[in-house]
Amino acid sequence: HGNGSGCVQLVDKFHDPRERNTLMVLSTARNDVERAAVAANGPYISTILYEAADLDQAVEDATWAGMEPVFAAAEDPWTGARTAFLREPSGNLIELREAQDL
Repeated sequence: HGNGSGCVQLVDKFHDPRERNTLMVLSTARNDVERAAVAANGPYISTILYEAADLDQAVEDATWAGMEPVFAAAEDPWTGARTAFLREPSGNLIELREAQDL
């Protein structure tokens, strides 16, 4: 499902946010970190997205495990979901997103 803003969310027809929650998000670069990476490298898979039932706890757990905060939790203007961005030790950008019904 898309909202005309450069973001498309793909789920399989049996999507269930609690049991079967594979979700693919295709979007243009949405923040300065992603835009800089696209400018330097061209199009590529820039962010790994994980959904969490409790975003604040997931961010706390991720930082405890060694990830560095990039953007604090805030509402994503494209999806309305609360999201936070972190960088894992290998340099990959991780988006944590609070689970929501689609």
